[in-house]
Amino acid sequence: MPKFDVQELVAPLLAQGEEVLGWARVNYSGQTEPPALRRTGIVALGEPEAGNTPESTATFPAHRHMVLALTGARILAYTLSITGKPKAYIGEVPVTMMVGATFEPSRMGGVLSIDMVSMANVQLDVAEGDGAGFARELTASIESTETT
Repeated sequence: MPKFDVQELVAPLLAQGEEVLGWARVNYSGQTEPPALRRTGIVALGEPEAGNTPESTATFPAHRHMVLALTGARILAYTLSITGKPKAYIGEVPVTMMVGATFEPSRMGGVLSIDMVSMANVQLDVAEGDGAGFARELTASIESTETT
């Protein structure tokens, strides 16, 4: 268990009826940038303008150590100190900005991979929590928003 209560941490930010479906303490491994942000210089010549739509630039909070709390509508992200205690709320990512999630277990926890609508891919090393359950709940939340 973390050194704090995740439910208590996120309670002030939850809307009425919103609940935490899962959490994970993660270490940010990196992100493949969306293609719209990578096209520069000669490569971008002749390309249609991607624009600055939320879908083309959807990104994920990046901090070395974070705790993520998943609700049916969004992921809430908090920075963690080196001792593992929450420091600050750093943002949220609506489920509608994500298209998929997978979890690959390993001896040291595993890797949570989140695909964004912008085609960015976020890699997170899961240090604590149920990474497989988080990915499963996130996938279910994504699928439920696609059908509504």
